[in-house]
Amino acid sequence: MATTAVSSITTPRLLLRPFARSDTAAIASHCGDLRVARMCRVVPHPYGIAEAEFFVDQVCSRADGRIYAIVLGGHVVGCVGLESISGESATLGYWLGAETWGLGVATEAAGALIDHAFGGLLDGLERIESGYWSENVGSAKVQSKLGFSLLGRGPLLCLARGCELEQQYTRLTRLEWHRRRVAPPPPMSAFELLASFPQGLPLGGLKAVCAPAADRAAFEGDETAIEAVWRARRASQPSLFNGAKFRFV
Repeated sequence: MATTAVSSITTPRLLLRPFARSDTAAIASHCGDLRVARMCRVVPHPYGIAEAEFFVDQVCSRADGRIYAIVLGGHVVGCVGLESISGESATLGYWLGAETWGLGVATEAAGALIDHAFGGLLDGLERIESGYWSENVGSAKVQSKLGFSLLGRGPLLCLARGCELEQQYTRLTRLEWHRRRVAPPPPMSAFELLASFPQGLPLGGLKAVCAPAADRAAFEGDETAIEAVWRARRASQPSLFNGAKFRFV
């Protein structure tokens, strides 16, 4: 597989760049946090400067990988990369420091790298494999947003925990990546909209919409009430709903 050298990738919030020796303290701080290490497959625990230096000097220099530091606000907050690059396939991996969980950083970083990979960084790339522990809801959401589909599941060793966990195996094809880029996203359903705000809704009675389908019958067809929630949330968080469509299900 022919590759194109890319020294850095920028997104609206992030800089993705190669790791340097000067990043080892940040790497050790993040990966030394068991909350991070336990969600990774090959990050040991404990994890210190020596492990971070090995990562920068040995892992990041492998010919079959493209590994980037995720920089937010001038600070290294995580890692995203493609490894095991061979023929038409590559494997996506990433981790984030716990302080940036839930901010959309992983989705933004991985999405940018995927766009570059399919867009010419890796000539001939047709599919990207990945995965996550079944308990890792955050990573499941990231990969779902990026268009990955579930292939299956099976046991895999987690180095930090020293035991096997259930791994969900996923894949994103070039065809699906291209389809998602040229086609508008499907309208957001009422359930998806309301479930995305676990902190509560402006109209408390509509919390029942997040209940099982049988309990939502009273709300079926009540587009006016649901749209009131949509409009309230769009007013308070316009970036989230920019260009979004609405439908009731």
